[in-house]
Amino acid sequence: MEFIRFIDNYESVHPTLKAIMKKTTFTFHDKKLTISHANKLEYNKLEEPRNNALLKQILDEFMGVSTELEIIFLSKGKIDPNIANDIF
Repeated sequence: MEFIRFIDNYESVHPTLKAIMKKTTFTFHDKKLTISHANKLEYNKLEEPRNNALLKQILDEFMGVSTELEIIFLSKGKIDPNIANDIF
């Protein structure tokens, strides 16, 4: 699946999520999701990220299928850790 197209067509994506980073890596190990940003900030979440349909769908689609995938967001933006914590 081409994720740029996926994100672009996913109507319920929070606009801040689209703009938060140019490049984000999602790494899956068992049921643990690690979200790594280009600026080296990392967020570790267990099971499903709360209140986020996009990340829930990513988990549903790729858990056990892919150990790592990169998502290039459509918008360029600098991450605000406070916003990131709210979203993720």
